[in-house]
Amino acid sequence: MGFRDDVGNRIANWLEASKAKKSLSMQSRLDEGKIEQAWYFVSSFARQADACPPLGDPARDKYLRDIWKTEPICAGATYSFVSKLRALGWTLEGGRNKVNQWSKILHESEGGQGWNVFISKVVEDYLTTDSGSFIELGKSSRNGPVKALFHIDSVRCQLLGAGHATYKDFEGVWHPLKPGDYAHFCSMPSPNEDMKGKGFCFVSRALKAAKLLLALHQYESEKLENLPPEGIATITGLTTKQVEKAFELYSAKRTSRDQLTFPGILWLVGNPMAPGGAGQVKVELTPFSTLPEQFDRASLIETYAKTLACDLGVDINEFWQPERGGFGPSKGEVTIQHHKAIGKGVGEVI
Repeated sequence: MGFRDDVGNRIANWLEASKAKKSLSMQSRLDEGKIEQAWYFVSSFARQADACPPLGDPARDKYLRDIWKTEPICAGATYSFVSKLRALGWTLEGGRNKVNQWSKILHESEGGQGWNVFISKVVEDYLTTDSGSFIELGKSSRNGPVKALFHIDSVRCQLLGAGHATYKDFEGVWHPLKPGDYAHFCSMPSPNEDMKGKGFCFVSRALKAAKLLLALHQYESEKLENLPPEGIATITGLTTKQVEKAFELYSAKRTSRDQLTFPGILWLVGNPMAPGGAGQVKVELTPFSTLPEQFDRASLIETYAKTLACDLGVDINEFWQPERGGFGPSKGEVTIQHHKAIGKGVGEVI
């Protein structure tokens, strides 16, 4: 308990110090009075709609932010890319005073959380939202020098065109973002002026392929679960009441025996003495969806991984090892992959 108390005291002291210090950010950061409200806001982002909002729709970024986390390979590719950018080193060149000034700003970015946290958020927004990344340039006055850098949640921002945007804080208040107040960049910015500076991010490019894998995950999940897949079930030889009674007895036995993992056996008993075999019980299940004949799961997933690599702008070996008959990449291939790794998608962000 001593360790926990010490951590709790340090957090409390940090919160008090944060309140006393005038923030250079216009964003309403979390404090003790906003924790519950903020959690409700984040949890309310959960979205289960099947159709993705069209390009340019403000709701599209919310959808994209949620869906990439539900497909493991896409999530792994995103993690691999963010981790690569987070691990890269950086240097500053210039006069001693300027270097010291900006070194401090970068190291203490995101309200003191540091460069790694800051760049992770920036790159994730770049990959997973069409609006891209927003960076607040913290100043003590409107035309004063930049003294701090803060990531801005892109889902809370609206681009207005001509370098202007707005940001909605946790209080529901919209703040204007004028040129010089923030920096913005996105993947593949659209030449369509109606898009007002939005782009076409990695998750948008991979969305259709990701939905195919999500359908496969759902299909395999249904096969592995104790419940039957969605479809049409027909039972002959029993009345509706007899079937309902059988399921009630089945559930009661599982509960009494604590059979929470293994389902046991569902007994459906007919009347063998019924004339003409009328008492014979038959059960048929016709699923709504089935895998096609000659379906090759490994081939499908490798093709999907290659699609993600193409959409992400990296070599597939960055996050996936293709089938090579048991052999890994050659020395020459590794050298080529290294040069590829610092170009395209990674090079663009750098």
